[in-house]
Amino acid sequence: MHTGGPLSVRSRLDPADVDEHIEAQQVSLWERVFSQANLLGALKRVEQNKGAPRC
Repeated sequence: MHTGGPLSVRSRLDPADVDEHIEAQQVSLWERVFSQANLLGALKRVEQNKGAPRC
């Protein structure tokens, strides 16, 4: 029998803790996507290429 491997670590995790961690990562991603610096960079790229899609 295999003990002490990754499965034993995962089995000790509380599902609620995992859900909170995933939710925190998603919020962090959305904050990065809609950050002022990211949006201004996107606007600058659109203005530079006059709205044309990238090829």
